[in-house]
Parts: sequence; C-alpha cells; structure tokens
Amino acid sequence: MTTRERAITAVIDETIEALSVFDYERLLSLEQRIMLLAKSGMIHRTSSLLDRQTLLKRMLNETGDNLAILTRLHSGNGNHTWAR
Repeated sequence: MTTRERAITAVIDETIEALSVFDYERLLSLEQRIMLLAKSGMIHRTSSLLDRQTLLKRMLNETGDNLAILTRLHSGNGNHTWAR
C-alpha cells in the first residue's frame, strides 16, 4: 500500500469514527484533508480501501436517512414524547 493509499485509508477510518459520534468539527477538518488528497491524483484501489469506502458510503446513507427522519419528526406537531 502506498503512502497516499494509507493516508486515504486513515481519513476514511477517521471519518467513520467522527460520523459515529457526530463530531462536526472533526468532520470539517477531515473534509479539508480529503480535498487535498483528491487533488493529489489517481489512487490504486486496493480491496482494503474499497471495503472502507463501501462502509463509509453505507454510513453516510444511513446517517442521511436518520437525519431526515429526525427532521420530519421535529417539524411535526411536537406530540412525540422523545422530542420534549
């Protein structure tokens, strides 16, 4: 695994961890790192990197779905016990 691939793997792992605890500041920092890595060129996709990418995609989809549900519930009439 090249240095760049290790860097990308580390960013994906850190992103998954930050998403799992909703660490907004860390996610912003990771976004900057990802942008720099993206500008650095092509990456050979190893199976390890693809596995992490798949996990991150699934987490992002589930997080988006969950946030949409919370938004709908929050914008409702407020009769939800958990929202009080």
